[in-house]
Amino acid sequence: MKNTKNIKTNPQRKKEKIIEVNKFTQKAECCDLTHEGIGVVKVDNVPFFVNDLLPKETAKISFEKKETNKFGYGVVLERYNDNDHRVKPICDNFLKCGGCDLMHMDYQMQLAFKKNMVNQTFKRIGHLDFEIKEIVGANNPYKYRNKVQVPYRTNSKGKTVCGFYQKKSHEIVEFKECYIQNDIMTNITIFIRNLLNEYKVTTFNEKNNSGVFKHLLIRKTTYDKYMVVFIINGNEKDKHKDIFKNITEKLINRYSEVESVILNYNYKNSNVILGNEYDCLFGKDYLLENILGLNFKMSHQAFFQINHEQTEKLYSIALDYANITKEDVVMDCYCGVGTIGLLASLKAKKVIGVEIIPEAIENAKENAIINKITNASFVVGAAEDVINNLNDIDILIVDPPRKGIDKKLLNTILESNIKRIVYVSCDCATLARDLSMLTNKYNIDKGTAVDLFPQTSNVECVVLLSRK
Repeated sequence: MKNTKNIKTNPQRKKEKIIEVNKFTQKAECCDLTHEGIGVVKVDNVPFFVNDLLPKETAKISFEKKETNKFGYGVVLERYNDNDHRVKPICDNFLKCGGCDLMHMDYQMQLAFKKNMVNQTFKRIGHLDFEIKEIVGANNPYKYRNKVQVPYRTNSKGKTVCGFYQKKSHEIVEFKECYIQNDIMTNITIFIRNLLNEYKVTTFNEKNNSGVFKHLLIRKTTYDKYMVVFIINGNEKDKHKDIFKNITEKLINRYSEVESVILNYNYKNSNVILGNEYDCLFGKDYLLENILGLNFKMSHQAFFQINHEQTEKLYSIALDYANITKEDVVMDCYCGVGTIGLLASLKAKKVIGVEIIPEAIENAKENAIINKITNASFVVGAAEDVINNLNDIDILIVDPPRKGIDKKLLNTILESNIKRIVYVSCDCATLARDLSMLTNKYNIDKGTAVDLFPQTSNVECVVLLSRK
């Protein structure tokens, strides 16, 4: 007889918890918008998020809510009335592609939405008793982008396609025209797609980390000069360089506006678009851009705002807020390639630019030489360390990335004697968070929003703070 003492019987599997999904259809009215411009409808005080629905619009809506969630989603089946500011989107891909959020609003409503979003964020996140009074709109809210990054993929028929991603996915929505970038950019994008098919260049497959072509990047200057960057899988670099030389030859023969062509090698399978290595296939590896009278080297890796007209308005407001005199020492934190700092140097006694990225500091030093500016210096490092070694900073200009100011730097600022701060922000949520902390020692004097990104829900802000 077998010993069965240690033999385990098959345990009964734990039953997976079944999450109930409540589905229903009913007529309802939109009462608000999310920060992305999505309609908010409340049913029995439960919020539902509904695309393509504006406040005061009533619709027949198919609702869906998981029992574990405190919110749900809805889809408009039939809209019974239109908001006075609703317009027909000029792009057929609106709501399909993730490029635009607000194209169903007229521009007046877009600006009002963004101003209200900023002020509500100040209250909700920063608990601030402060509101911006003005938002500066664009003269032309279409075809404004001076930089585009377009992904390329292979479709089910084996053909290379290009376009923009659907929201919250990596599915590509193809385009024949894009209304926030100019026609030359769109035409070059499609021209390269056709050449990739002609030369049978494969596209990168994220799932198995194979294939060649990843993205196309295009930059444009106010001088109407273009840079085109082919971003490929770095592991395929030696096999395909000659093919991209041939593609470059065809590109520059077709488009005389192209003055620089770069082949960038990205070895990573991640959401980081650019690699660190590159070859220049045509022209120089930079273009010259003019901002408020100064020239700046624009490399394919350097950060520049994507709307030139609105950038000049943004920087003009920031410099006006700073109220710089010839006796002032100015520090430009997160200085990048030195745009704001070098503009500030035209009025200041001295400017110190600080940036943690060495390549950006090298570009900033070159830009100072190009513009014959001698009262600006640029330092690689963390701003809080540099501030600790300087006691004579009068004005601080900060233009951080979306994550806002580093907490260590915020604490350093609060311990300093800096009399004025000009905060330029691309994310009103992190701005509100940082202002809440800075108000321990500073007053918020004034602020302005600037719409650098028409048709989208993004907005820039400039805020002036003075020492209490």
